[in-house]
Amino acid sequence: MNSLDAELDCAIELIGDVRIDALLGRRYLAYSAEGADCDAAAEALGRHTAAIDIQFLRRPSLAQVRMLVSGMIRSVEMTTGCRITLRGAPSLVEETSRWLVTYVTSGRDCSGVQYVLRDQGDDLDISFVGGPARGSRGGIP
Repeated sequence: MNSLDAELDCAIELIGDVRIDALLGRRYLAYSAEGADCDAAAEALGRHTAAIDIQFLRRPSLAQVRMLVSGMIRSVEMTTGCRITLRGAPSLVEETSRWLVTYVTSGRDCSGVQYVLRDQGDDLDISFVGGPARGSRGGIP
């Protein structure tokens, strides 16, 4: 990994431990990457590790997750009128290599927010967990 970091403008950080897919018999290791040459680094990483039968899965870093989540929440708030408040910082669940984002909602039109956030976060391995704030009527006017 260090040689890839030195050759290309891409900081690579491993996330969690190697996971084994028992059905396929493959090993997976998640990582995050930041820098201008990260697409090239991902290709090089794949070539360097093909012989040892580990597949690397790129995941967003904390800074990238914060930026992505902020955009998702702004979009949902603008289209629904529902206010979404994050509870703490996103956290990485190392066993699954997924980011966990907790939130509460308030206001009108919050009934489908959890589904929209789930769908937007799924491809990026970001899980959203939340619901109405205490004292909120769950989006009921």
